[in-house]
Amino acid sequence: MSKKYFFTFIITALVFSALSILIPKCIVESYSTSVTQSFFSVNNTSQYIDEFGYLYVLGEISNHSEESLYNITLKATFFDSDGRMLGEYYRHPEISVINPNELSPFEIIYLDPSTSEKVKNFTIVTKFQTGNKQDTKPESLFIESVNSRLDLTGFYYINGKIKNEGLQNANNVTVVATVYDKKGNVIGITKSVTEPFVIPPEQTAAFGLAVTSKSNTFKISDFSLKAYSNEYLSHTVTTKK
Repeated sequence: MSKKYFFTFIITALVFSALSILIPKCIVESYSTSVTQSFFSVNNTSQYIDEFGYLYVLGEISNHSEESLYNITLKATFFDSDGRMLGEYYRHPEISVINPNELSPFEIIYLDPSTSEKVKNFTIVTKFQTGNKQDTKPESLFIESVNSRLDLTGFYYINGKIKNEGLQNANNVTVVATVYDKKGNVIGITKSVTEPFVIPPEQTAAFGLAVTSKSNTFKISDFSLKAYSNEYLSHTVTTKK
């Protein structure tokens, strides 16, 4: 039987002028959590304001339990320096089912450019359900032949293949790439379906991903890949640039 949980992370965001020289409009956070974090943790976060004034909060949610997490929703509530609420935004992580000892990246976007620079702190409330071991998705997708390159235009490309080692077709196969800076913080997320997007048993399909934010591509130190389909998942594969 599944169980529902609501957990809250209190994140204090401060703007440090010294860091702004290296990372424009960078927001630095600290965490205050409770014992409920034993189920999961939020890690490797970073935040930035893009050229259009949108505030991005990036990170990873890790499952430390012996059960799968699903129906996961992240709600971010943003406040100014006086504690007034500026807005609430909801987002699901990129991987809808997180198996035990696995993770998923997430991205939450603050969509009001007129007030994004007024954000001084925010909370993240995480809602999810847990399932029994039989609810765990089989990890029958395998990531192979990964290569990457930074081209002259400033785009960063990641290519590879996915093999289906399950007993049935893998439908709507999607690959998610999470890119990190040298400190291990998430600085970008991109995803794409394979070609073809249905992979029969013991067959492979190619994938191609592009990181197009030129302000971040030159900061990439390494990246991780995770594939999922309607039926299966892959292990998380981390690759150095």
